[in-house]
Amino acid sequence: MGKNKQDVTRTDSAEDAILVAGGSGFIGRHLVPFLADRGHSVVSMYHMRLPEPYPNVFPVCSDLGSVDLLAAPLRGVETVIFLAWENNFMGSSDEIKFDPSYKRCSTNVRLLSNLLTAMEKAETKRIIFLSAVGANRRAKLPFLKEKYLAEVAVLNSKVPEKIIVRSNLVYHPDSAHDQFIKSVMNVMKFPGVYPVPRVDDKIAPVHIDDLCQILGDASEYEMEQPSAIVEVAGPDDLRVEDIFRLVSEKFSKGARIQLRGSLGNSLVPIFERRGEHYSPSGPKVKDYLSIANIRDSNTETDNPISGVLLKKTRGFREALGAISK
Repeated sequence: MGKNKQDVTRTDSAEDAILVAGGSGFIGRHLVPFLADRGHSVVSMYHMRLPEPYPNVFPVCSDLGSVDLLAAPLRGVETVIFLAWENNFMGSSDEIKFDPSYKRCSTNVRLLSNLLTAMEKAETKRIIFLSAVGANRRAKLPFLKEKYLAEVAVLNSKVPEKIIVRSNLVYHPDSAHDQFIKSVMNVMKFPGVYPVPRVDDKIAPVHIDDLCQILGDASEYEMEQPSAIVEVAGPDDLRVEDIFRLVSEKFSKGARIQLRGSLGNSLVPIFERRGEHYSPSGPKVKDYLSIANIRDSNTETDNPISGVLLKKTRGFREALGAISK
């Protein structure tokens, strides 16, 4: 491949095809054109929503529930980037438990296991799995526990090369494209004041373009070991009130005074229900923040892949300053 850990450059081989599972989701819609612009042939696999057309991108409707149906999409693919995740971080409706056969695991882990089996049959070289900072077997949040069990499935597979990217909360700085920022704006519909939920830890959200860069570099990294784990966070350590203030100053009209503490925490769902972007079944601002403030101090940060992938990233304050109203 002609790459080393100091220089991640593409190879121009026609065998550089990458399959993105979940190519029509929030991250997939940005990652697929990013990879195509680098010169890769991209198989954008979707199930419900057709990905947007783009040169050098081949949309494929396939079902992760069938190992046999995955044979065709994997033909000629060297790398799979797995983004697909049912119900996002709202938590699985299934019981989150470990099953070595993966037949009685949660839906997301079972579907991932099907793809891993298909990759083993197709002799696909590499799997890049997008996990989450804080993924842990004993995590309180079902989303993080489920991500951990998915990591176990990846690491126990016979796919030759495995990279797990644990990301913090991902955002797009333009409110028209980002559900997290919209969820914050949902509590800012009354003039003058807005409530702030109580969150003790600081937040380091990840810019969507930075995550795409990291995933793209991971697809081109020359592995020195069969597996690697890297943790991704933005450069800012912001308090939740700082996040709300930055969003208010950039996008909101007139909402400037914060209501914090117990009062603000109790008023958030009341204000939120009156926002134009409120969805009874969708994620709320507290759901986003529940995964944004968790760090895993046990993850090794000085491994070789971190020196390649974790370059300078954009801060939340800087990114919002670059977007015009």
